[in-house]
Amino acid sequence: MPPAAKSDSSSDTPMFRQYWEIKEQCKDAILFYRVGDFYEMFYDDAIVASKVLDIVLTSRNKNDPNPIPFCGVPYHSMQPYLAKLVEKGHKVAICDQVEDPKAAKGVVRREVTRVVTPGLSGHLEEGTKRGAVNYLVAVHPAGDRWGISVLDISTGDFRVTEICGDLRALQEEVRRIDPREIIVSESFDDEKANLKSIACLTRLPAWVWDEAYARKVLYGQFGVATLSGFQCESVPAAVIAAGAALHYARETQRVERLPNLIALRRYDRSETMILSEESRRNLSIDELVELVDRTKTSMGRRTLGEWFYSPLIRRDGIERRLDAVEELALHSTLIERLSKSLEGVYDLERINSRLSLGTANARDLRALADSLKVLSEMEPVLGELKCSEFCGKGGIASGWDGFPELREKIASTLVDDPPFPLKEGGLVRDGVRPDVDELRRLRSDAKGAIAAIEERERRRTGISSLKVHFNRVFGYYLEVTTAHLAKVPADFIRKQTLANAERFITPELKKFEDKILGAEERLKGLEYGIFCELRDRALQEVPLIQAQAGRVGRLDTLLSLAVYARENATIRPKIEESGVLEIWQGRHPLVESALPGG
Repeated sequence: MPPAAKSDSSSDTPMFRQYWEIKEQCKDAILFYRVGDFYEMFYDDAIVASKVLDIVLTSRNKNDPNPIPFCGVPYHSMQPYLAKLVEKGHKVAICDQVEDPKAAKGVVRREVTRVVTPGLSGHLEEGTKRGAVNYLVAVHPAGDRWGISVLDISTGDFRVTEICGDLRALQEEVRRIDPREIIVSESFDDEKANLKSIACLTRLPAWVWDEAYARKVLYGQFGVATLSGFQCESVPAAVIAAGAALHYARETQRVERLPNLIALRRYDRSETMILSEESRRNLSIDELVELVDRTKTSMGRRTLGEWFYSPLIRRDGIERRLDAVEELALHSTLIERLSKSLEGVYDLERINSRLSLGTANARDLRALADSLKVLSEMEPVLGELKCSEFCGKGGIASGWDGFPELREKIASTLVDDPPFPLKEGGLVRDGVRPDVDELRRLRSDAKGAIAAIEERERRRTGISSLKVHFNRVFGYYLEVTTAHLAKVPADFIRKQTLANAERFITPELKKFEDKILGAEERLKGLEYGIFCELRDRALQEVPLIQAQAGRVGRLDTLLSLAVYARENATIRPKIEESGVLEIWQGRHPLVESALPGG
């Protein structure tokens, strides 16, 4: 930002002084500054954003010697614009009005409510493909080891590992993870590591990368006094990386805790096959995933990708999955029923993320309730499956939950198709609260009351053309054409003079206006309060919903493999530990898919 811009006379106003104070807190981000119904951007932010978003760049104070570059987007549809900026590698600071403009004395108080970064943007519904992952990676060097933390805030996936080796080993692992953003210490020398060639690189102060601080942050998140339950006590460099990642997520999202992060998972590179970026490319893994994919949910699509990119290498785990695929493949009716049901399940992990961040709207809660209804209906069908992956310890069916109480609460409170804005009313069903119903009756009766006032004043004054109108500036008023002004009674109070008419109010009309407009505001406030109570109730279930989303992902992936097996007449492989690989009449899926049938 050019320093001279701050001293321009055009920017020396109370609003722009506030703007610069807030901009100083997030210099490296594009500032979405809420003004009325728009998020506005100024100066260099406006120039950059207008090009990325392909929106009109205009200016404020055009007649000033130094006009201010300016552009904006509607607040109610800002998500696609936000996602596009982040997709291009920009950080965006969301600055909201945190004070009712009607109650404000002077400039409305504003604060940055969250900062969206490339690695922390997966919860943006419009900004993510079905099943996409959005990883933030933290890297911490410790001697000959590298501590690595992997976080997808939108799904609750939070993992750590430590690797030995030189910079090449670090680069290989980070490329394999394929993050959108990497965080390192401000002292990290990236000249040789060149991590910025892999993803957006963000530097955090050195004090964030302290083990004592990392443990404090992690203990608070998980409510524990030790990390031994996560098998992380022996990997201090990974713990530091995890603490830095969690610190960054909390700071940018302006939250003390992220309820959808329910565990820290240590992944051991010896438990799964490590496929380098080159191996994935040579084996056409991405193409294989697309070929096999028959999943119905975003959770299933992500799980399918994870299984392909990190295949198991231990026989017991492989056999358990094969048992499940085989059982499903032998029961076509079960496959059909379960797959059809999953089509009605929304992305629970991303809804959970928005609940955790306080950004979930009424449509998210309706989607949650609709999904939970489907899950409840699936439970008896799952009970027909017998193998350990379904009904054994930790099995999919053994912990299945449709959350009937929460589902019923949401369904009975919110309308079927709630509006996107949360503070404009129209969210809550009739019959939920007597005070809401009473205010709605008052509002619906207003039209009749207006007609009665209009008719009464016509009779009293003898002005047959007199009309009662309303606009946002003047409220309710009586309009009398110039030809009838002589008939206007003394108790009419002039509000505005037009070319061919005069506008008036009366004590009765003013009293009616206060009653109706006050009722409308009270109604909006009541509905928003009811929604917030409902959202808080759903927030209490976030950890359990997160676990359920994982079960849905596993089931959907197994169903996808079973459907593919039936469609392509594949057979179950026999797992050998002799080191000998024998293939009879082998068929390569990708080659076969490119050939004519037969």
